[in-house]
Amino acid sequence: MSASTAGFEIRPASEKELGAIVALEASTPTAPHWPAGTYQAIVQASVADSPAAFPKRCLLVAVNEGSGLLGFAAGAFERTGEAELETVAVAEAERRQGIGAELCLGVATWAQARGARELLLEVRASSRGAIGLYRKLGFEGIGRRPGYYRQPEGDALVMRLALI
Repeated sequence: MSASTAGFEIRPASEKELGAIVALEASTPTAPHWPAGTYQAIVQASVADSPAAFPKRCLLVAVNEGSGLLGFAAGAFERTGEAELETVAVAEAERRQGIGAELCLGVATWAQARGARELLLEVRASSRGAIGLYRKLGFEGIGRRPGYYRQPEGDALVMRLALI
């Protein structure tokens, strides 16, 4: 998978980009703040992409030659046919240029190619910008998880995108 649009490319992350991914995540207050080893494991598993291994996971990056890493997204596909958009982060200076949308669509395409019927996500109920983006991409609200987020505390809106 490699898509190029508006001066940036969406493609699977490589190990050489892990430092930049962790740094971007650290600078994004709403990111999940996973250990660096989690991102490394996703990259290594996606290279192997064993047919028997579940969950299958992807880590996509948005890059351009001049600025390097612009953003990233992670997704997971379960044996049940459900996929999850686990996280999306875009550098603050690069937001509102379509990068987040393209990363989301990249995860959706990746999940669909593996047989996912739907893509789920949780988003802070207070994050109007993100919710607007997800709705624009076709996600619909299907539930709420009270107290799902910590630091700061907040509810999660559960959203779903049908892939078939």
